Amino acid sequence: MCENEKKLTLEKFEEATEVVGKVISETKLVYSEHFSNMTGNKVYFKPENMQYTGAYKVRGAYYKISTLSEEEKQKGLITASAGNHAQGVAYAAKLAGIKATIVMPTSTPLMKVNRTRGYGAEVVLEGDVFDQALAHAYQLADEHGYTFVHPFNDLDVATGQGTIAMEIIKELPTVDYILVPIGDFSSYRRRRPLYRSVHSGQAVKPQDQGNWSGTGRSELYAGIFKGWKSSGSPRRQYHCRRNSRSEAWRSFVPIHSGKCG
Repeated sequence: MCENEKKLTLEKFEEATEVVGKVISETKLVYSEHFSNMTGNKVYFKPENMQYTGAYKVRGAYYKISTLSEEEKQKGLITASAGNHAQGVAYAAKLAGIKATIVMPTSTPLMKVNRTRGYGAEVVLEGDVFDQALAHAYQLADEHGYTFVHPFNDLDVATGQGTIAMEIIKELPTVDYILVPIGDFSSYRRRRPLYRSVHSGQAVKPQDQGNWSGTGRSELYAGIFKGWKSSGSPRRQYHCRRNSRSEAWRSFVPIHSGKCG
């Protein structure tokens, strides 16, 4: 367990669940007969796409804001994102009555840009890719004194996102595995500490979306499984390279030297 995860405690998750619960929809698990029959397991889905912003990211953003001092709030918020975190911060800031500036890559779909603006945030388009937008956001934060809300490298944001696992455990206490579809490893990182603290003999399994698209292709790479019989076949190349030094990752995902070095 890494140092950051040691600070993600059950007490913090309980507190965050109470705070976040005031503004988000508690998305109930949906049983999938199709995928259950396909795998011989009981499979449920957690439909976070039913949140007002269309994704779970508002959880972390709102909880992060709740931990800020009045001085930090008055400075205004800034972040960088290509979509869901941008909308989460913009919406959470609107609920809290705080100014928000969102730096997005110029390649961001116009629909996401417009939705972010629709929540009242100032959108700055900068850079072709996320890393360039992130660097510009840091620069603006330094120049104007904004409070930076990192998309994932922040314990308060991580705690807020982890409230998803809290709801899962509350609704389905006997769950054996939580499979988390991930694009940048952060979503998995947020849920794992809570689930391990409550169910020490069970696990959260990260499932890479890197080379999969759409429900038909990704099949069961996202969902909640009761009595999961693992095939050990998820694709790992992208995240092995990106997170090859992470002991937390190695504890759950096979690392093959031929691909990861």
